[in-house]
Amino acid sequence: MRARWRSGRSGSTATGAPATTRCPWRCSAARCHDRDAHDDVLAELRGVAATVSPRGVMHCFSGDAALARAAAGLEMVCSFAGTVTYPRTDGIREAARTVADGGYVVETDAPFLAPVPHRGRTNQPAYVAATAAAVAGLRGEPATEVARSATAAARRLFGLPDPGGGDHLGGRRQPA
Repeated sequence: MRARWRSGRSGSTATGAPATTRCPWRCSAARCHDRDAHDDVLAELRGVAATVSPRGVMHCFSGDAALARAAAGLEMVCSFAGTVTYPRTDGIREAARTVADGGYVVETDAPFLAPVPHRGRTNQPAYVAATAAAVAGLRGEPATEVARSATAAARRLFGLPDPGGGDHLGGRRQPA
């Protein structure tokens, strides 16, 4: 399995660009997550970290606070999807509550995993606001702070410019 995982990696860690990975565990035709394989994924990332920083995203984060801390130690960012809004995802919710500022992003995982109150429907990018609001509620922060932190993490990770010199949410410049 680990050989298959290694062969699924792409990107150039030699250039400092984040690598992307397709994890072969618990895969379906449409999506693939490291669910139930956290220890294996961490072992592989630690192996890569012996030579270069793995730097990347834990897509559709499905772990707990301990995994989030381990990921942060490897310069990985936790990406919270609609699952953070589900009532029986205590580990994910605790991770969202405790992960460091700048250590997470928010995603849609569209067309899958629509957040509450849209659960059961086809997910769409517009629903990311509900996911961000849930993360904000868990953290006890305003949604604008979650947007700022997640945007800063994405810019840092992917080397994205800051258009207009300020944080943006929904295409509108936020007041200082």
